[in-house]
Amino acid sequence: MRTFEFLIACRTTPGTYIREAIFISLSEVLENNSVEFADGALADMIQIRHKLTGSEFTDDEDKKTRHTLVGFALELPDEINLTTATIQQFAKTLTDTPSIVHVVKFEDPLLRDELAKRAEEIFALEMKLRRVLSLIYLHAYQSEEPFDLLRNDSVQPQGKEKPTPEQMEAAAEINFFT
Repeated sequence: MRTFEFLIACRTTPGTYIREAIFISLSEVLENNSVEFADGALADMIQIRHKLTGSEFTDDEDKKTRHTLVGFALELPDEINLTTATIQQFAKTLTDTPSIVHVVKFEDPLLRDELAKRAEEIFALEMKLRRVLSLIYLHAYQSEEPFDLLRNDSVQPQGKEKPTPEQMEAAAEINFFT
């Protein structure tokens, strides 16, 4: 089961049914992406988590609406082949609903998976960069202390306090990687 969580800001009237609007938007998007479900199963995938009713407003047409925040989750089975574009379409469809004025997405397992892949790629690139910089500096400063290779450079690593040579040796690092 993959859970996507959203918060929507709405302008509601006594006849506004937000759960139904969410259902219609979800049905439309899944249908457009050739995903079929029985209406009852689809309705069960929408879980209203909370509803916060705010102040009443009168719009330009003298229509009274109430500001309402609705938090909900979509609990979708893993066998549904979703893409990030499908979730974006769903959010866009929600914002096209007349009573919904804003949509915020929180939990998104597809985004989490994509970012995890990017983190692996960034780590691999960093390791290659470490290898190249270590070769360059250790070769350039052959007769120097290997734990203070940046002493003549104007740019220094930012962040924590400078590690001691003992800390760098224990971590098998040189001073610009700790």
